[in-house]
Parts: sequence; C-alpha cells; structure tokens
Amino acid sequence: MLMTIIAGMITIKSIMKTGVICFGFLFITACKTNDNLTAVQIVERSCEAHGGLNNWKNIKSLSFDKSTRLYNADGSIESDVDQHQLITFSPGRTIRINSIDSSKMSLFLNEGVVQKQLNGQLVNDSTELEKAKRAMLAAEYVIKQPFALLDKGVELTLEGEEDIEGKTYYAVSVTYENDEPDADKWAYYFNKNDYTLSYNKVVLADHSSWVENLTYDTNTDFKFNARRKSYRLNEKGEKTYLRAEYYYRNYKTTTL
Repeated sequence: MLMTIIAGMITIKSIMKTGVICFGFLFITACKTNDNLTAVQIVERSCEAHGGLNNWKNIKSLSFDKSTRLYNADGSIESDVDQHQLITFSPGRTIRINSIDSSKMSLFLNEGVVQKQLNGQLVNDSTELEKAKRAMLAAEYVIKQPFALLDKGVELTLEGEEDIEGKTYYAVSVTYENDEPDADKWAYYFNKNDYTLSYNKVVLADHSSWVENLTYDTNTDFKFNARRKSYRLNEKGEKTYLRAEYYYRNYKTTTL
C-alpha cells in the first residue's frame, strides 16, 4: 500500500523490511539489497536504462516542450502553462524557458545571472528574479534525473526494497554535502526489473509530494519522462489530492 511505502521512508538509521541497516554516509557502499546491490550501483544501472551516463555526459544541449496543469485541493484547475525549455551544458551552462502560451514570459539563467522578461519588458524586482532562478534550477534538477544523482556531492542511501502497486522498487534517499537542517529531502524509487526511475518523494518545508512517472519518451537516445503526476501528501504519507500533471514532448539533443 502507498501509505505504508511512504510512511516507511524514514532516516538512514532505520531498519528496513529487507533487514538492511545503514549506520551513516561513510557506509553507503556497504548497504545492500537482497541481491547485493548498493545505492550507487542501482543508480548507475538506472542511468544505463535511461540512455547511458557516458552518452549523457556527451550532451551539449537538451530542449523540450512542457505543459504543466496545477490543481486546487477541490479539483479545480489553478493554472495551465505551456513552455519551451532549453538547457545548454557546454560551452557554459545556461537555462532558457520561454512560454508558448498567452503569458509571454521568458526566463534566462547564465552562470548565476538571471534575466526575466514579461510581455517584452525586463523584470527588475529582486524577489521575482529569485523566484525565476529557483524555477529554472528546479526544472533543470527534474530533467537531469537519474544522471545527476551521480554528481559530486550527492549522498545516496539505500533504504531497502518496497512494493508499490504489485511491483518491487529499490528505495534510495538523497542528500547533498551542504544541506541545511531544513533542506528538501528527496527519495527515488527504481523498478527492480529494469531500473527505470518510476517514483520520487520530496519533503519540503511546507508540504510533501509524491510524483509518479507514468510514461516515457524514447524518441531520442534517452528515456525521458513523457507524463507525470504529482500528489500532495498528509502527515501520514497518504495522498490527499492531485496537485499537478506534467506532459513533456519534442525532446531534442545535440552532442559535443
């Protein structure tokens, strides 16, 4: 049951159903599943399932269209947003998000420098620029999974194996070197049969969400998300309502 699954995602000192015990980050590679895999090995296999880490490192740019529909708790639609996103990895890292709907908004991030335009006019408000930066970094974070989980400074902790809707998944929690006590807490669930990244949970300061990767796009050399759903969770880890639906299409990559 989903409630049991999410409620079971607790600290690295927890005893999981598999009998796995993790005593700290220094012992990450010693924490193994019943089939003797570590958290790092699981993520490595997931990267291969999604197109290969070496292929990913050879990407120069990645672009795609994304539609986001947000829902209120009563099921009514809060917003519908259509965007074109372009991430350039080399030479230099840039993120560009342009609306392809009536909002006529564009965001640009170039090595930490943020630019936002609305209806052709530059936005100079510092609060709005900080929001724009967070939005672009969040978009980049999502699209780079599972590959970014092997980046320097990422701490992977194997939490065990969990059953979700009749299938078995490896549960891996993720923290970062410079995390503050109130930092977002992430957990990822990988299909035990093919290592596809299928679910993730995030605990934020004001709420928790459960995200389901429902379908995938394989029109490039990679297995990217095509459709996702995000649910708000209560304190018991139960779904309360559908918060968002995401649709991705028109993926294109260029290589070095």
